[in-house]
Amino acid sequence: MSNEDPNAVSQAYEDIDLDEHLSADYTENEYDEMEDPVLASLTPEEKALLAKIEKKQREQDHIIQTFNDLAEKPSEERIEHFKQQAGDVYLGSFSDHENFIFRPIKRLEWRNLTQKIQKLDPLKQSEAIVMKACLWPEMNQHNINVLTAGAVETLKELILQASNFMAPEVAMQLVRKL
Repeated sequence: MSNEDPNAVSQAYEDIDLDEHLSADYTENEYDEMEDPVLASLTPEEKALLAKIEKKQREQDHIIQTFNDLAEKPSEERIEHFKQQAGDVYLGSFSDHENFIFRPIKRLEWRNLTQKIQKLDPLKQSEAIVMKACLWPEMNQHNINVLTAGAVETLKELILQASNFMAPEVAMQLVRKL
């Protein structure tokens, strides 16, 4: 059993401003700008067909429909801007009130982020990861605290999966002996 005063621990937790902590010493736009070689090899007709198929899939998807029905959401142009900046972007829809557009974290960015958050408690570490990778709504210290209790941890896990962190069992499904 710890002899630490729980109020002191709680106060120390609240005193950490993640917005300030994460912004120090880091420059954005360290993303890979490599084009997918498969997509680059498609003919214009194949690209048009692929776009048509993707559009039809989006129209039939419940999560996309929920997102499209939102009164306040980013425009198609803004989403395209997210894609140009970050590459792949994902939509997580936990409820009618909690929808998130996020991106994977790149290796160099992960290295910098883990150095900055290594001394923080696990809850603040999760918040920092979500704040770094969530594109919409923009996450900051204030609005992350009003999310439902499990939203941050769930979103963190989705971000890590999108960044190719996975359980060994899942990783083994992606491996073949040659």
